[in-house]
Amino acid sequence: MNASDLEFILDNVTSLIPRERTKIRIVYAHNPPDAFDNCMLFPTYSPTLSCPFPGWTMEILTMIVGYLNYEIVPVVTSSPVGSVDWGTLKNGTWTGMLGYLFNDTADVVCLLYQYTDTRGAYYSFSYNVYNVKPVYAVKKIGKQLSSSLWNAFDVYSIWIWVGMITTFLCQTLYSIFVARVEWKMQLRATWEPIDIVWRFARLQLTQPEDFWFFSTGGNIALVFFSIFQAKLMMTLYQILLLEAILQPADTNPFKNMDDMINLVAAGEYKLITNYIGNWYFDDLANRYKIGNIPKCPDDTTPTVEKLSLMTTFGIFLVAIIGFSFSIIFFIAEIYFAWQHNMIKLRLKTRRAIAEPIHLMAVARMFGDPRTQKIIDDTLAHPTSDEKKEHIGVAETGFS
Repeated sequence: MNASDLEFILDNVTSLIPRERTKIRIVYAHNPPDAFDNCMLFPTYSPTLSCPFPGWTMEILTMIVGYLNYEIVPVVTSSPVGSVDWGTLKNGTWTGMLGYLFNDTADVVCLLYQYTDTRGAYYSFSYNVYNVKPVYAVKKIGKQLSSSLWNAFDVYSIWIWVGMITTFLCQTLYSIFVARVEWKMQLRATWEPIDIVWRFARLQLTQPEDFWFFSTGGNIALVFFSIFQAKLMMTLYQILLLEAILQPADTNPFKNMDDMINLVAAGEYKLITNYIGNWYFDDLANRYKIGNIPKCPDDTTPTVEKLSLMTTFGIFLVAIIGFSFSIIFFIAEIYFAWQHNMIKLRLKTRRAIAEPIHLMAVARMFGDPRTQKIIDDTLAHPTSDEKKEHIGVAETGFS
């Protein structure tokens, strides 16, 4: 037998000697469904005929420990069901179940904990097992007269109403300006600002009267206002208002934890509990908003929620683009009308100087009596072309 054979035998003999398994200290508390206390032995790690449901967390943790081939060293607490002290950080020291881990009495706690920043700074957590949505029991608020008075306007947010009022004022002032320019250019017989405001108010309320402009720019602005604000926005408002009326009134005083915190901080509500060792108290005490925990969607139907300005921004954007085109067209029309009148005025001036009728008037002043008599007869019976030249003011307009 050589040295290599002896080494092989010693290795196999050593592998046959049972080694001591790694021990893991686990804290067990009487807290269903993590660990039921109605079995004859507590803790019972696996289901048996006499104890088919030892506990959900108990069974999961036992399977994990068995897969790792660890030996469980149980640490059993004496707290009855419903009185488990989950653990709270006080003056830099953890108490309760988490205190066993803090003072190195145990390695694992057989309970499901919610993750918080404070706990994460001291302990390690497994992967998420499930998500929990906290529910607060609160008395429903009754219907108030003040809320009922403005309930019809809640389908739109305050910024949409501000945008609609601003658009209405801009459109009305712009139309008054266009009408005044048309009146100055003798395209409109009268200029009545109050009448223009009244007609746009009726148009906004879908009760329009006959109203138009003589300029293309004014008509473009009128068309965009009629389609997008007077028609589309008001029709959308009527649909949402009908849905809001058919839905039951919202009697919840708050919709999320942030609203609840504000009400408690303002003194309108008080948070009452029989123990303070739960995770959300840790969140309330250490920070304002909940983090790391996905929020479930609100129960409010999206169709009855008030529309925001961003939701309807496309409608206002198209209206703004149309309003801009109207201003550009109106400025261009004024410029071309001014150029047209200037050209006509120059032509009339030249024709007035060069026409024979005016030359005859000059000759009459310096001619003999016979020549003056001939000129007087000619002036008394002018031709049709000469009659046209007696117009004193050039025609104005966009044509």
